Amino acid sequence: MPYVDPNTVHNPATATVAPASWGDTVRDDLEFLVAPPQFAARATATQNVSTSTDTVLTAPAEDYDTDGMHSTVTNTGRGRAVTAGKYRASAIVQWDSDTTGRREVRFLVNGSTQHVVSVMGASAGVVQNVQKMLVLAANDYVEVQVWQNSGGTRTPQLLQFAMHFEAR
Repeated sequence: MPYVDPNTVHNPATATVAPASWGDTVRDDLEFLVAPPQFAARATATQNVSTSTDTVLTAPAEDYDTDGMHSTVTNTGRGRAVTAGKYRASAIVQWDSDTTGRREVRFLVNGSTQHVVSVMGASAGVVQNVQKMLVLAANDYVEVQVWQNSGGTRTPQLLQFAMHFEAR
């Protein structure tokens, strides 16, 4: 449930007793602060990524989802902001063993805006652990996108993709 300003339910300037709905709003807002919107999902297998090709990784398995931010059926690579605000997005990507080329992990917002968060040379079994604070509107979605230029197909696995609401 998103945060609701208690003043929209009861304006103290009227000098009347607060209605029960005001108390319900305050309770719901406190529950929101204790358990903010968040999810963590992961892939159950590796995924083929061709050389020099932007590829969104999928995450069909969930560890938790407190606010319907992720689907294990449709667009499994997406995390959706249900409430507008600042979100900490994080991902852990493990690449297969190959020492040729470069590896990139980035967050993609609404299918177009790229936020590059990790670029590194290849090494055997490299793991990229990335985080980025993103300001999102309600219903914006985030995906984990990878790119590599080894000259062949690589098979990374998305070990974890998570989003956590931080602030309005």
